[in-house]
Amino acid sequence: LKSIMTRKVRVLVGNPGVGKSTILNSLIGKAKFKSGVSFGQGMTKILQVVEADGMTNVDTPGLADAKLREQAAQEISKALLLDGEYKIVFVCTEEAGRVRPQDITTMKLVLDALPDDVPYGVVINKLSPKVFKTL
Repeated sequence: LKSIMTRKVRVLVGNPGVGKSTILNSLIGKAKFKSGVSFGQGMTKILQVVEADGMTNVDTPGLADAKLREQAAQEISKALLLDGEYKIVFVCTEEAGRVRPQDITTMKLVLDALPDDVPYGVVINKLSPKVFKTL
């Protein structure tokens, strides 16, 4: 009975322009999160929450600035103290066949702020055709 009552929450985290909003729109099957081309900064400016098919979907602003990354990591950690079953999804992109260093930094800062038992996954988005074929 508890699992039926527990709110399920999916939180996408990453740097600006990695595709968090686009991925969430694809997962829920509707364009609820603002996405598209944005020059110089990400499209998402504030935390966005959309309920769909029994799942709470959370889109976070890009975390490119080091000071903002640390603050966002702490805010995500606070949010996880609320009721719900959370899954963190880090969205990264590849560059020259590797995950970009700023994406690794973002993951580390957020993971350091989370309780050890929070499940998470990593999506590597925007793969080059060569890397995609290799995988």
